[in-house]
Amino acid sequence: MYKLLPNGFLMHCGSIVLLFSISVLSFTQLSGQVKWQTFESKEAAFSVLLPGVVKVMEKMVATPAGEFLVHTAYTESALDSTGNFLYLVNYFEAQNIDFSPDSSFDAFIFLEDFLENIRASVEGKILYSHRDHFDKNPVVEYRLNYQEDVLQMKGRIILAGQMMYSLQVFTDKKNSLNRQMDTFLRSFKLIETP
Repeated sequence: MYKLLPNGFLMHCGSIVLLFSISVLSFTQLSGQVKWQTFESKEAAFSVLLPGVVKVMEKMVATPAGEFLVHTAYTESALDSTGNFLYLVNYFEAQNIDFSPDSSFDAFIFLEDFLENIRASVEGKILYSHRDHFDKNPVVEYRLNYQEDVLQMKGRIILAGQMMYSLQVFTDKKNSLNRQMDTFLRSFKLIETP
């Protein structure tokens, strides 16, 4: 049983899943070749390659389980030969959820619930999803169609300790098998923090 809370969180069986809904996407025209650059967050202990100019935003979200500061790093790209128009990473620290091995928590079920809410937020259809590990951390990788099967999203959801990372790249369906999608998704690295 799901309960949608007014602040954008979804309560399901005692776990909290954040909904990331992209309702309006604006396009930024970039001339020439797009330069990939490393975005690094020492506070969130990760780095990732992003094409173009990186924009960052954050929002405090209150839930019954506590407040979460959700961060988003993203780049918008012109529709070019790749068809990719948005790359983004959402991340937050879920301090109030017990992810320890001694808890009754199942990390993969949590990640799959998170994916279901991403799917629902764009009214999409999951083409595939599979469980994997990244540096011994649970990961769900997926691809879905949305907007009447015209657009696609490919992503990875990673749970590392108390940190949740959701990487997504948005593209048009006809160009959905391009290498830049994987360049972005596979460039994600956890980094050591002092």
